[in-house]
Amino acid sequence: MHRVKFNDYAELLSDDLNNNNAYLYNGLITTISDFIAANDCVSGLEVTAQAVPDMTVYVKSGRIYQNGYQGLLEADLTTPLTIAPASSNQPRIDLICAKYEEVEDEPEIRNVLTDVVSRNVSQVEVKTRIASSIAFQVVGGTAAAEPTVPTTPEGWVALAKVTVPANTSVIQQSNIVDMRPEIINIYQHDHSGGANGAKLDYNNLNNLPDLSVYIKSINGKTPDGTGNVDLQTGLNLLSRSKAYQYGDIAYSPNLPSWAYLYCVQAGTTAASEPSFASVNTMGQYITDGTAKWIVDDVRFGLPVGVVFYDKKLRPGCVKINGATVQRSDYIRIFHDADEDDAFYDKDDTYTFTGTTTVSGTTITGISAEDIEKLQTAKEVCGDGILITGTGIPEDCMIDEISADSVTITVAATAAGTVKISYGNIHNYPYLYGWGDGVNTFVLPNYRGRFIMGGDMTAKFEAGLPNIIGEIKNSNGSYAVNAAGGAYAAFENNGCYTFNAATGTSIVAEVIAANVITSINFNASCSNSIYGNTDTVMPATIQLVPQIKY
Repeated sequence: MHRVKFNDYAELLSDDLNNNNAYLYNGLITTISDFIAANDCVSGLEVTAQAVPDMTVYVKSGRIYQNGYQGLLEADLTTPLTIAPASSNQPRIDLICAKYEEVEDEPEIRNVLTDVVSRNVSQVEVKTRIASSIAFQVVGGTAAAEPTVPTTPEGWVALAKVTVPANTSVIQQSNIVDMRPEIINIYQHDHSGGANGAKLDYNNLNNLPDLSVYIKSINGKTPDGTGNVDLQTGLNLLSRSKAYQYGDIAYSPNLPSWAYLYCVQAGTTAASEPSFASVNTMGQYITDGTAKWIVDDVRFGLPVGVVFYDKKLRPGCVKINGATVQRSDYIRIFHDADEDDAFYDKDDTYTFTGTTTVSGTTITGISAEDIEKLQTAKEVCGDGILITGTGIPEDCMIDEISADSVTITVAATAAGTVKISYGNIHNYPYLYGWGDGVNTFVLPNYRGRFIMGGDMTAKFEAGLPNIIGEIKNSNGSYAVNAAGGAYAAFENNGCYTFNAATGTSIVAEVIAANVITSINFNASCSNSIYGNTDTVMPATIQLVPQIKY
């Protein structure tokens, strides 16, 4: 920045003072241009409708920067800008524009040397300031069915566009759309000078330097050939056109906060991300290219296929009730059960064909061979064989088997010839069944069963301890002189037992006295477990057995 040099005893001219001011001013202009406002921009100068709307608008105080010069509107514009009358039948769009201008003002009466030779001095009115001001204008548009914004005049800056509706008499705030190119914060400026010394452009922020020249690495990641750096976020975000395998996990910022994706079908994702707008619970399937995902919940940490009990069936879970289901509906269960060898033998599944009637409880027309298999299954499985098929309601069982038909526990919902599948012929309730071997498989059946801890998996049928006892006549006489187990000879005050001193039973000693009143059966004499409760099953809470799929 230049400076004026004042020399000792030299004549001081007005040019010296003006240059001193100009050098300072030009230095400020250069600073503004280089660091704040390379292009036309404003701070403030908001265009606003009148408090009581009419066909005028006013401009709030602010500043404009053009070519490094700063124009100032110190207070809100006192003289409003008038909008031309509206068209009677079509709208139009007007522009409110501004530009920097210099105005000489602040006149004062000063002594002025009017004649250099005579040194004559006169009092003359002179302007004492060059004000950096702002000029405003309204650029009228053309009324049309679909009006366009008029062109901003050369050297002017558009502050706002004003839509003038047809036949209106007022301009509302809703008619005004802000267009101000606001000043760029200095902290957003490219202080390196950018490529070839250029700085950030307000209207085009693409003028950035090649960061690969300066960036050597970020978190150990080096730029590729195009200067890009593949940053690791700590999450495996769902990527485009990427191959995924079964079991892969991916996240997306477009999913709900609790959700992540579990790959259930290997494939390659599509070029664009699928919509997650309908995702509201776990268990939903998402197709992405050739890959298929299931929505999982980070809050539900239970692994797939692990049995749990709850008061209701949870979203993303299925009852383990022995039903035959589609493999395509429960991909993870089928896949993981297969991986864990959790299936019973394929030979333990059978199918039979029969005819149903609406609301009927009988399936007829079953072949003799199938009837024989069903009878075998009933012998193995006990009362009731769970079946599924067209028209067969959930939890339906085979109740009775006749020569060519079966009776089911729940009435059919459809008529016709149906193929009924049943499985787990050997009744392994904790294992999955193969179903038809292609499209279906069978869920475990935990209903009506209690869980017991042990060192390995096993199945036990319902049972109770055996009750034994005997009554005998050891000497062939009529008298009962021996009883054991659950049987005992009683007198009025309790059980009689063997008299070791005499080698005979106490019963025998008292027969002659005719004091034996009865022979009683008492299971507690055989096993003390009997008599401890009034029922075989204690008070029980029934919950829904289920697994996450």
